[in-house]
Amino acid sequence: METKLELDLIRGTYSASWALEILSTLLNDKITSHQRRLFAYEERGEHDASNSLQRIAELQADLARVRAFLAQAQREDVEITIESQVKAVKVNERRASKRA
Repeated sequence: METKLELDLIRGTYSASWALEILSTLLNDKITSHQRRLFAYEERGEHDASNSLQRIAELQADLARVRAFLAQAQREDVEITIESQVKAVKVNERRASKRA
């Protein structure tokens, strides 16, 4: 049985505008995911939302940095190389122990 997964999520050279679309979409989807999680916490009356709140702020800051960086790249008329690997590793079953 495999214990880890590795894949190339993004690999290539893109125009600055295409790079902006790719990275903005990924970051916005991640932000939306955390916002939905927060909403679910609120609906269930749970108060453990600090991780999502912090992560949303971090991702929004990253998105602003991406936009600024790629706006400059567009003005300079340069291409952007993006390499993004994803590594997923199985760890101890936390959820099972929390349910018990």
